[in-house]
This record gives sequence, C-alpha cells and structure tokens, in this order.
Amino acid sequence: MVVSRSRFPETGLNTMSDSLASAVAAHQAGRLDQAESGYQRLLAAEPEHPDALHLLGVIRHQRGEDAEAVALISRAIALRPGSYKYHYNLAAALQGQGRPVEALEHYRRAAALAPEAIAVRQALAQQLHSLGRPGEAEPEFRRVVAEQPLDAAAHAGLGAALHALGRLEDAAASYRHAVALHPGDAVVRFTLGGVLQALGELEEAEDCYRDALDIRPGHPPTLVNLGTVLHSQGRLDAAAEVYRQALKAQPDFAPAHVNYGAVLQAQGRMVEAVRHYRKALTLSPGDAGVLFNLGTAVQTVGWLDEAIRCYRDALRLWPSYAEAANNLGQVLEAKGHLHEAVAAFAEACRLKPGRPEFHNALGCCLYALARRDPEGARDRTRHWLAAYPEQPIVRHMARALLADGPPPAQPPEGYVRTLFDGFAPSFEHELLSIGYCGPELMAAAFARHAPVPGGDLEVLDAGCGTGLCAPVLKPWARRLTGVDVSPAMLALARRRGLYDSLEAAELTGWLGQNPGRFDLIAAADVLCYSGDLGPVLAGLAGALKPGGALVFTVEQAPDPDAPFVLALHGRYLHGESAVRARLAAHGLSLAHLSTANLRTENDQPSPNLVVLATRS
Repeated sequence: MVVSRSRFPETGLNTMSDSLASAVAAHQAGRLDQAESGYQRLLAAEPEHPDALHLLGVIRHQRGEDAEAVALISRAIALRPGSYKYHYNLAAALQGQGRPVEALEHYRRAAALAPEAIAVRQALAQQLHSLGRPGEAEPEFRRVVAEQPLDAAAHAGLGAALHALGRLEDAAASYRHAVALHPGDAVVRFTLGGVLQALGELEEAEDCYRDALDIRPGHPPTLVNLGTVLHSQGRLDAAAEVYRQALKAQPDFAPAHVNYGAVLQAQGRMVEAVRHYRKALTLSPGDAGVLFNLGTAVQTVGWLDEAIRCYRDALRLWPSYAEAANNLGQVLEAKGHLHEAVAAFAEACRLKPGRPEFHNALGCCLYALARRDPEGARDRTRHWLAAYPEQPIVRHMARALLADGPPPAQPPEGYVRTLFDGFAPSFEHELLSIGYCGPELMAAAFARHAPVPGGDLEVLDAGCGTGLCAPVLKPWARRLTGVDVSPAMLALARRRGLYDSLEAAELTGWLGQNPGRFDLIAAADVLCYSGDLGPVLAGLAGALKPGGALVFTVEQAPDPDAPFVLALHGRYLHGESAVRARLAAHGLSLAHLSTANLRTENDQPSPNLVVLATRS
C-alpha cells in the first residue's frame, strides 16, 4: 500500500512552530499551494529544516512530481534518519517513480524503526507481494491481521499472498473474511470466485461472481469468469448468454471472444467459433493461446492450411508450446506430409516427454511413414528409442517398427495403462472416426448365445475402456461389471451411469481373483494387446460359470498357424488355427467364429476374428 497522492500523509511532527503549524493545517485541508508557500518560506529561512523538506517532498509526490519528492525527502532523512515516517513517505515517492525495490528498502527501514505502526506493516506486506515475494509478505500480513482483525484489506492482502503461494484453501478462508467484513467489495468477491473455481468449488464460485455482478453490473472480466464456470458445468447455453453480455458491455474484450468461441466450438458451431477466435486474434495478435484455439477450430472444419499457419505462429510466439507442436503434427499427417509430421510430434515429445499421448501420436505417425518410407521410419524410430528408452510406449512401438528380433509375448509393463490414460480424452472420437464397430459385434455374438436378453445375468465388460459396449451389454445384465487397467478410461465410463461396478486393475490378475463369477464376458478389441493369449484366456475361462459364454475379438494374422505377430501398428495379430487351439487348451468350446472388419486404419481394413466360446 502506498500513500495516496490525494491524502495528507504522516507528518512525523511532535511539536512545530506557528509557521509550520499553519502550513501543515493548510496541507491537511488540501490547500496545497498555500502549504507549499509556507514550507518554502521556512526553507528560505532555514534551508536544512527537515520537516519542511519532508513535507514539501510529500506535496511534490501528491502532485506526481516524484523525482523532486525523492530528492527532498532524501535530504530530510539525511538530517533526521530516525524518523520512520520520512522513510515511509520516501518509499511512496520511490514507488511513484517506478523504483519498487528501493521503495521496499525504505518500507523495511520504516518498519524497523516503528514495529508497532500497522500502516507501515501493511504497506511493507503489499510491496513484498507486488514484487512477487509472497512468502515474505505472508507473515507481515498476518501481523496486521492479528493487530487489526476487522481490517478487510489486511485479510484480502493475506489471501492474495496465500493465493500466490498456491495455498488455495487458506487463501479462500482469508478472502471469505474480507468479504464478510466488507460485503460491498466486488474485487474481493471476484478474486474469491477465482480461487474457488481453481479448487473445483464451482457452485460457490458462481455465487461469488453473481454477487460481484450485483455490485458491479456488466463487468466484462467477471462475466467471462462466470461463463467459464458455467462452461465447466456443461451449461453451454447459459455460458454463451453470459459471454454475449460481456461482449455487449465491451465489444473489443478479447477474453470474451475467446471463451465464447470455446463454447460455440463445444456446441459444434465451428464456423461461428472461428469468427470469434479471429476477432480475438485481431485484438491480441501476439496471443499464442488464441492462435491455438483458432487452429483447433479450423482443423475441425477442415481448413488445414490455416490450421498449420495457426500452430506454426503459436510456436513462433511460444516455442515451448508442446500442444501446438502435437496438433501441428496431426494436421501435417492429415495432409500427408509425414516426415514433417514426425518432426512436429517429436518436438512435442521433447517439450513434454511425460505426455504419453504425444508419444502415441508419434508412434502412429511412424507406422504410417513405415508404409511409405520404411528405412526413414526405422531411422526416426531409433532416435526416438535412444531419447526415451524407459518410456513403455516408445519401447513397445520401437519393437514393432524395427522388427529386429522375435516379438515379446507381452508388451512392456505399464504400456497398456500408459497408452490409454493418454488416449482417453480423444478415444471415442478417434474410434468412431475410423468406423469402429466393436459394440455391434459383441451384441450380435451374444445374441447367438442368448437370443432374448432377460436382464438376469452377471455380465463382465473386460477391458471396458470408456464404456462403448455398455449400452449393448446392459440388456443382458442383472449386474454389469467393467474392469480396465486405465483409470482415465474408467472415469469416462463412469459418466455413462450404466455399470453397477467399475474396477481399475490389470485384467489377467483380476480375473484370477473372480473365479466362476460371470455368465457372459465381452472383450472387444482387448486381446490384441496380448501376444501369448494363454494367460488371459485362462483367466477368462476361469471367471466364467459353467455354461457361461465368452465373446472376444482378435486381429487376424495372415498365417492361420501363427501364435502371435507384433504388427507395425503395435497391436498383436493372431492366427485362426492358433486361437482355436488355445481355446481348447483352456476348456473353452468354440460356438461360433467369423471374420469382420473392426476398424479402418490408414485407409486399410482391420480384419478381426469374432469368437464366441462357452465353458464346459
């Protein structure tokens, strides 16, 4: 907190002459010209009069003439260094001059000279906070709060320091104190709303923003924040209306255009979203985030050249923008520029090596490249493996792409979980875009075993993913259980509200703990992530009740006798004869086997065996 230019500050005077008293009275009454004349007369008679120098400096500060203020008050301090009020007012003038670090030093001196002066402590705390030193600011704010527990500004300042330190629960508590003490402060309500939003307490955040708008109607930043809360809650129409209000109040408010564009994009109104993103970009041409959002919208529309420009411009402005590099790779791959796409995906992996979805995207692109330039793909794969030898996706895909030894019986530990945790957000969109029909194949196969669903069976969706099969399995189920190794996929499955139980576990081990439990088990597009099917088929067979049925798919190997082949795309292929032998070895009777294309990948069908087997 600095001394206001419009308010008479601390004088530092205990006794004063009649001439000084008259000048001070004029100063306190706001008659600055009269006060200045009085101080000048004192200095004409006594050039080293510390109080007159100090107070004349204060007037200079109040008039915005901070260079002169600093010079005058510094002379006063040289004459009387022990006055905390001189240091306090010099700090204010230094702040006005844009010298915050020097101002901090004088606030510290003032506080050392007068530890009991609360105004000094508060100013010191505010200065520390404004300099980005919240850890030092916090104890100073706490001293002020302890001395003045009814000071709303002190609670708000403490909240700001805690907020900057990432202690959001504590920050919210301090802001709540400030709101209770000063209910009409829209700024604190707005700030509290932001903290609550970060904590995921969206209903209370919404209340804060609406209360702030009651105090300050039509405030665009508050409207935008309210819109983001509504958007997060899935209330897209309400969010859109709030953003329209913000744009009506301030048509050139870039954040409102960006966030309105995001809502329109979520509503599938891509062309309108593009228009608002472009408007935001004209208002904030150097904003990499706006360029990224525009890129995602035009990419969805199919305007790929513009998307490439957006992502490249975003990366030029923010070279460490890994998401832009990844999306650039997607567009380049869609355009058929595979070498450039590989380079973009590799850059995304370099920038954020812990993001499995970036590694998966690179692996998929290398698979596409391998069909066009096998040696080039192998070369890039070797570099990828050398850079990330411990990453499960990299290790597995390198084995598939390099094909330089016998395939492993199983992928590396953690591969499937890592793959699908990263894949979860885009999983369903990606599968539907390639014509995935796993649920339909499961339903058709189950109908062969139990033509009329009775809703009276124990059903397991093994490797359930996001729950795409749940709607077609539910009619058979008295109880529908889903198990998957990926917690991120299960979180999406849970939203369907169709499962009676969902469990995160490695499938083979989990099956061994649930013997003889299920009447029907479905495993759509799951066994392709195992080479040797023996362990998982043993588990599936053991989890069935006698007479129970198992339906699964496996990608078909060209050689019917091949136990398993690790294909370039990283999944395993299995020969039909080998599958039949495995079923028999584990006490499963083959009831039906057919072939079907489960998906289309790189414009090529993916032939799968669809197997219905029963336990004797």
